[in-house]
Amino acid sequence: MKAIVALALLGASPVWACDSVLIGDGTMRIESEHYVVSLRSRTGPIVVGEHFAIDIAACAKNDGTPPKLLRVDAYMPAHRHGMNYVPRMRSTAPGRWQADGLMFHMPGLWQFRVDLRANDVTERLTYNYQLD
Repeated sequence: MKAIVALALLGASPVWACDSVLIGDGTMRIESEHYVVSLRSRTGPIVVGEHFAIDIAACAKNDGTPPKLLRVDAYMPAHRHGMNYVPRMRSTAPGRWQADGLMFHMPGLWQFRVDLRANDVTERLTYNYQLD
């Protein structure tokens, strides 16, 4: 039921508060001085060797400039490599994106890397994700 409520809230308006960008079980939240970013799997639990998709919501803090572009990737710091696939990104609404075609091909610590671009400045936020 929570997931249905969260999805209804996502589509309600292009304006939202930074403290509730995405809600619900499994939401990964990253925060910097300028942005709040939430990521949530669209396809259920992330499983080794299976493609997955994520919803991404981002907003600026303190009346800053909202991101115009967003890119997501993943990296495995212990092995110094990323994914074997390049995700397909698409904007779904102001401040909302969907990434398809991600795959973690081995277990271990992965970092989601989210690059946000506004006013010709790019900022990278990372989220550590342990996949066993």
